[in-house]
Amino acid sequence: MGLRDHLTKELAETERFCALLEKEQKLYSGEGVSIDLLQEVVDEKQRCVEAIKTLEEQRQLGQQRLNYPPGMEGAVRLAKDMGVIDLWQKILETSYRAQQLNIINGNLIQMASRQNQAILDFLHKAAGGVTYAPDGSIHQGSLGGIKTKA
Repeated sequence: MGLRDHLTKELAETERFCALLEKEQKLYSGEGVSIDLLQEVVDEKQRCVEAIKTLEEQRQLGQQRLNYPPGMEGAVRLAKDMGVIDLWQKILETSYRAQQLNIINGNLIQMASRQNQAILDFLHKAAGGVTYAPDGSIHQGSLGGIKTKA
């Protein structure tokens, strides 16, 4: 496979990763998160990351075989010499977009976690300990000072 084909494949995987991050973001921002759907997206993201990693390792190996220096400097020189710098730049731009989406998703996860913790803290405080009798019936009256009867 030539460098153009390889980079085209890498770009497609990186764009697919961005699409998965956007899908994940919509799941986090919507009302109620479907755990099953979220798990599917997370699993697919993992497969995508593995594919990108494999493609990146293959590209770096080819770069070394062609006697280009490792890292970004060698990648840019190789892309320029092979006439695919436009494709390489698109990969870099898409990778940056993926990084930004990942940061946003991380923030959404942190916000949801804080919100869930606040709800749990409220419920623990409101419950004041036990909310059910030993026979399973609900205690009548108050929950930690919160009236449950009208």
